[in-house]
Amino acid sequence: GASRDALTRPDEAFALASAGGAWFTEGEGRFGTLAPGRAADFAVLDADPFAGGDDRLLELESVLTVAGGRVTWASGEYVALQPARGALLPAWSSVERMPPYPRPGARVRAGDR
Repeated sequence: GASRDALTRPDEAFALASAGGAWFTEGEGRFGTLAPGRAADFAVLDADPFAGGDDRLLELESVLTVAGGRVTWASGEYVALQPARGALLPAWSSVERMPPYPRPGARVRAGDR
């Protein structure tokens, strides 16, 4: 296996996924950092991704997701920001008729969908 020194630290991974992704796709100046006038795609996580060790990263969940400057998912203390149900789904989607399936091992909290 890989040595601990060869693994990417969480702060490096976030930089590579944001500013690095903007550079790679020639999107610098339009996205890649949070700044006025730039596209805002980001997630607020339920815990600090830089605390708790690498194993904790697999348990993190988004409590707020914003894509293109619009809230696309909200739960917990942000649930009031959740868009109207079905607003993001096409008419043919079965999501409204099917029960939600949490990912294996996911924590289920009261009030979350």
